[in-house]
Amino acid sequence: MAGEIQRRPRKRNVKHGLTVLLFMSPWILGFLLLILYPMLSSLYFSFTKYSLLEQPVWIGLENYTFMFTKDPFFWLAFRNTVWIIAVGVPLRIVFGIFTAWLLTLPRSGGRTYRTLYFLPSMAPPVAAALAFVLIFNPEYGPVNQILRGIGFNDPPLWFYGPNSSKWGLVLLGLWGIGDAMPRRSRGRTAGRSSGSSPCPCSPR
Repeated sequence: MAGEIQRRPRKRNVKHGLTVLLFMSPWILGFLLLILYPMLSSLYFSFTKYSLLEQPVWIGLENYTFMFTKDPFFWLAFRNTVWIIAVGVPLRIVFGIFTAWLLTLPRSGGRTYRTLYFLPSMAPPVAAALAFVLIFNPEYGPVNQILRGIGFNDPPLWFYGPNSSKWGLVLLGLWGIGDAMPRRSRGRTAGRSSGSSPCPCSPR
């Protein structure tokens, strides 16, 4: 009798685990096929000479040797990547916290504002990039039109300039701030309901 009682919870746990695995299977398959496999295949192809039309030929570290010693664009790309991380990531965090703080203030229409802030994060990255290219077009984009209207006769080239394009990418990252905003908003709401504040500088 005791052995039968012990087997029942085990069967129940196995059934629960299989149910969880079934519901997680779309994400697991997507991760394996769309993230893990491309990462591993890219790592393998980096050690080969591969032109897409021929079979890859193993060449060892030649690609990396060329990249670090002879490629004139590698260190430029590396510096730009470090700049975007050093500037864009802190701005994204600060802007997300500030936006979450604004949206948790008691006011009418809070749900509508939260929805409007969250919607851009649901747009596909390619569609968002194309929209930003149009919005920040140096000739007929609405942003530069507004800047010219308020007196800036020489507005930035944004994505069409080597220096201003980095700021365009930072703004593109801030466009999708809605994906992190719900977590910060819930954290502030929980802190306020418990009588504490997540940030010492923010009012309760």
